[in-house]
Amino acid sequence: MKKIRVSIILLTAWLALASFYSNAQSAMIDGDKLIEQLIETRYHFNKQLIKGNPVPVPQTVSILRRGACTISFNGWEYSIQNNRIVNVKGVLLTASALMAINERIGLLDRVQYSCSEQSNLAYTSPSRDLEYVKMLDRHYFSALNSLKSFMATIASKARKPQASILIEMSLAKMELPKEWLEEDENASGN
Repeated sequence: MKKIRVSIILLTAWLALASFYSNAQSAMIDGDKLIEQLIETRYHFNKQLIKGNPVPVPQTVSILRRGACTISFNGWEYSIQNNRIVNVKGVLLTASALMAINERIGLLDRVQYSCSEQSNLAYTSPSRDLEYVKMLDRHYFSALNSLKSFMATIASKARKPQASILIEMSLAKMELPKEWLEEDENASGN
């Protein structure tokens, strides 16, 4: 009887652990793949429009604005909570380095999201301005490519000693278009 009880307890514990592990795995997002999918989806959407094929507008997706999850970029796992990166697994980061990462990555995510949303609205408008839509799409692709570049920079610096300082300095050196920074400041009310 005791063996059966122990077996049931072990089985229950194993099932709970398996359930927890599968939930943890489902919360893992491949960020590199997500960015590539966003780029490819918009690219193919534009190609279909050029060919004259009616297609639904691509879904607007935020990379950071989501519940608690883990997103991997270039092999590094970024823990997201309350729409912010709170940790990079395996890298000891200072508060200022995390703030720099959140500012840059957050800005790029907001830009790509806004451009996608505005572009989708412009496409569905009966009086669309094609030059405006092209400009939005260029900004969208540029923001996503910059995001990939920033993540690659973080990944390369994360392997080195004093990674936190190197990441912070590298992100400070990387430039973004002034209009994105100004638009973000105006949108946030600063």
